[in-house]
Amino acid sequence: MHRRVRILAVIMVCLSLSGCRLTGERQSQGLGVEEKLMNMDSYAASLEISHIDTGNKNTYQARQLYQIDGNYRFEVIKPDHISGLTTIYNGEKVIQYNPNVDDPKLVELPDNEFRNQIFLGSFIKNYLQSQDVSIEVQNIEGATTTVLEAIIPGGSKHMASQKLWLDHESKKPVTMIIYNEEDQETVIIKYNEFTYNPQIDQSIFTIEK
Repeated sequence: MHRRVRILAVIMVCLSLSGCRLTGERQSQGLGVEEKLMNMDSYAASLEISHIDTGNKNTYQARQLYQIDGNYRFEVIKPDHISGLTTIYNGEKVIQYNPNVDDPKLVELPDNEFRNQIFLGSFIKNYLQSQDVSIEVQNIEGATTTVLEAIIPGGSKHMASQKLWLDHESKKPVTMIIYNEEDQETVIIKYNEFTYNPQIDQSIFTIEK
């Protein structure tokens, strides 16, 4: 209930701002897409992530399972040399397992901004906390999408803001892009498959060697 009250407040703020670029039917469609995302309890996704740094672009394919309480499982599918590299958060600590090394072990990891921001839960939190709420409609390759923008708190020069494109018809995420303080792309996430609120076996938040 508390989350829905916050969502309604965001929507009301957007409607009161001249910067929001949705009107009439488009406004109704845009807010419907937004509401679907904000009421999400969990998701499963297959995606492609590209990390851009000083002109170099590294791309890999992965799977995400995420719960709104913050628990997640992230598994790399490609490239082959790191396939199976798995990172989980179970509400207490971040653990990683790499089956590709000679002596695989469970390793506890410190907090990491890049890892945190590639999950939709972080985008939702940033979006709700952003003072300048923006909702826009764009047509991409013949498909109508709603674009949500958010500021990433913390003042990082590499991760300053982000945009999320959601398909109007399916209401599923299409692309998320993270920008540095110079408005240059640093992370591009393309969602190949996405499922809202799947049934998640809590045992997936443990790693068995």
